Amino acid sequence: MPPTRLELSVELDPRLDRAFYSMLGLLKTKDPRIYQKNVTFYTEEDSCSATVCKKSSTKKKEKPMLLKDYERKVMVEKAGKYEDEENEEEITVKSQLTYVEEQKELKESFRKFVAESDEEEGDNGNSSALLQKRVKSKEEKIPLKKYWNDPKLDEGEQFLRDYILNQCYKEGSNEGGFFLKKQEDFERKYNFRFQEPEAQHVKTYPRIITTSVRRKDECRKEKRQEIRERKRKERKQKQQELKHLKNLKRQEILERLEKLHKITGRAGNSFQESDLEGDFDPHLHDQLMENYFGDAYYGVGEEEKPQFETEEGIDGEWNWDKWIGRDDGMWQQQEEDHQPHCEDPDFVTFEQYLDEFYHLEYEDLIGDLPCRFKYRTVVPCNYGLSTEEILTADDKELNRWCSLRKTCMY
Repeated sequence: MPPTRLELSVELDPRLDRAFYSMLGLLKTKDPRIYQKNVTFYTEEDSCSATVCKKSSTKKKEKPMLLKDYERKVMVEKAGKYEDEENEEEITVKSQLTYVEEQKELKESFRKFVAESDEEEGDNGNSSALLQKRVKSKEEKIPLKKYWNDPKLDEGEQFLRDYILNQCYKEGSNEGGFFLKKQEDFERKYNFRFQEPEAQHVKTYPRIITTSVRRKDECRKEKRQEIRERKRKERKQKQQELKHLKNLKRQEILERLEKLHKITGRAGNSFQESDLEGDFDPHLHDQLMENYFGDAYYGVGEEEKPQFETEEGIDGEWNWDKWIGRDDGMWQQQEEDHQPHCEDPDFVTFEQYLDEFYHLEYEDLIGDLPCRFKYRTVVPCNYGLSTEEILTADDKELNRWCSLRKTCMY
């Protein structure tokens, strides 16, 4: 069976280390002694101590126990009686040694160990010599101090010095445990690789990854923005057109009112532009009509019919009771086709102008169509009650006739 890594790893003797350090210092300083043939850096004493350390560090191989050895042991110790292990444990528990006997056995075992080590060392070896501290001479200290304490060493030499002095080449005591821990972590990750890690934590990812090299395809987004921008421009253009049309209609109404007041002689009390601004209010409309076209307007006294004198040369008066009209049917048809009238067919009342103006107002645009809330006219119903009955009735009676549920629909 080949030796393991632990059996091959032998610690160096401090004497060999000192010899190595001194020799390395002489090499780095280029001392002339390294070129001399008679100079020796390793002595026999150092090599002997190294072999002694090597022998002491290695353990003796135990001999395997054979069947005949076991039978011999049973015959000697137990007088040839075989007993079970449970009985042996009971006997050993009963025959426990006292404290004094244990101390005595320890002393005897220590003496045996010292005697065996002395035999292995031989006649030239001396175990006490290993424990003696050797004092360095001044000549040995000079090359060590000259090289190892030099502050002008470069980075490479400093690293080599620290590596050797700190013995970084030795494996750490916890290196095996660190390797086993890494192995356990790898096995755990591999065995549970299909399970969800960190189940209690919701992992999130950014929507836009800045470090990504993927090309952004935003053609659909740009198309939506173009459609949205085009609709916004069309809506704004339609609003401008409606605003311009409303201004034209307002100007037309003001011109017609001004013309009307000039004809009626009330130019000083005409409509103002502020009267046409804002939403349509029926009460305000009735008030304006009353102010400008009320009783004060229609109550003006009419001029008397002028009296004309009879013209000379006309004999008497024509008796129209005797006239029966023309018998010519052609003339009669022509009169029917050209009946005289005094009303302008294109005449538009003021109410119609106001309705056209307020119809230009809108609340929202759906496409190109302006939308406005339309009020629905409902059939009035008084439920057979007079005004006095409605005003004098209390809330309970009114709710019995018509509750708020019916009125809130509209």
